[in-house]
Amino acid sequence: MAKVRKPETPRKKVQKISKPKKLLDLNKESVDNLVKNLRINQQLANLIVKNKPYKQPEDILNIKQIVDIANADDLEKLLTKSRHTGIKAPSSKKKQVFEHLSGVTYGFSKEKEMIRVFISHPTGRELISVNLREKTNEIDYSSLFLLSYDLSSLYSLSQKQAAKDNILFHDAGSATAALLWKHKLDSKLSSGIANSVSKLSQLLLNLQECTSPLRSDQSEECEVNGCTGVPDFDIEECCNEHDRCYWRGGTEEDRKNCDLQFYNCIKNKGGIFHGILAWIYYVGVRVLGKSHFNYHIEAKPQEGTVDIPGGEESSLCCEVEVRLTAVTYQGDNVGNDWKYKIKVDGGVQKNISEHILDHNNFESRNDLLLKKKYGKCGDKLVLSFWVNAIEVDAGPNDSGVKRAKVEVKCVDGRQTSTSVTVNVSEWLEGTANLIFDFTITTKCVKC
Repeated sequence: MAKVRKPETPRKKVQKISKPKKLLDLNKESVDNLVKNLRINQQLANLIVKNKPYKQPEDILNIKQIVDIANADDLEKLLTKSRHTGIKAPSSKKKQVFEHLSGVTYGFSKEKEMIRVFISHPTGRELISVNLREKTNEIDYSSLFLLSYDLSSLYSLSQKQAAKDNILFHDAGSATAALLWKHKLDSKLSSGIANSVSKLSQLLLNLQECTSPLRSDQSEECEVNGCTGVPDFDIEECCNEHDRCYWRGGTEEDRKNCDLQFYNCIKNKGGIFHGILAWIYYVGVRVLGKSHFNYHIEAKPQEGTVDIPGGEESSLCCEVEVRLTAVTYQGDNVGNDWKYKIKVDGGVQKNISEHILDHNNFESRNDLLLKKKYGKCGDKLVLSFWVNAIEVDAGPNDSGVKRAKVEVKCVDGRQTSTSVTVNVSEWLEGTANLIFDFTITTKCVKC
């Protein structure tokens, strides 16, 4: 009897998962590859290949020919799409590190006839450094290095620099020199290192200072204060004009133009150092500037929003971000400790730590509760909120729960505010309301 062949089960098509694009190695890429992958012009690609090798992509900022012809977009692509191999740390015998009272870690190491001075992250990763000529005590600005891909650490350090009790900035030269003197270093050497640390400190501080908040009275004339973070450099008018440009305000496109003009103004000063200084400032205002720009439109763009490219909105997905922005307590009790439990759209429960809220008290917050893709750009979405407020160390009934639904339309950069009020009815001293304010931001992103 002939064998009956079983029908084959149709094979399921396996969808191939595309691997993430590899970062480029500037030391190995050809001119053609740089032009193709980064979409830069051939003249710039030729200069990049001509001046290799590079320890870090940021080394290109020290080459005047490259900085002269590259625009800010070119530099951003080169720094964010290139491989960062890390700087080889000197041996512990050659390296001396000091922790300043302000929380800023700095140090130096001797390398041939140069002294490399740096400010580092508490973990030891060097964020910004410069070489000092040992014989003359002159700073070699062409060696200035900024780890621009680790922006969060840079801005954290910048905030420490801006602290009121930070002697390192307010009297950078003398304070640092005195601290180094305590370590029994040569006075001439310590003076040069102190000057270097002072300059690096000023640059870091300026990442915070260059986007100081706008005045609330927008109708009055704009007040400018130059570049308070770097008083020793000749770019005061560039900073003043950027202040005026932000004060005049406009649309997001206007803000981009303000920042590009700022970048070009510093870069066109013509020195080797001005190229990297222009980049430091440009990164600072692009990342920190949105909250300080005087937008003339109802829904101003939020951090991280993207411009919708040409084509239909339906080709993009919708990303929703929900944040708890404030909690207000209205009641009779004083000094109550509270715990809040919040769920948005049935997601993971967000437990917010214990807080003390007096009667009629307001607490500003910035807790990220949800960040998720839903549907397509242009869709209408309904978000569900569940909020539970519990008084700590109180009776079993001293709590309240509230559910609410909020409908929003997914428009890129749109911000919607809503609130949920939790009523605690069984209360020894009466009733109380806890009002939770939320901000919903929608963005149109690639699917």
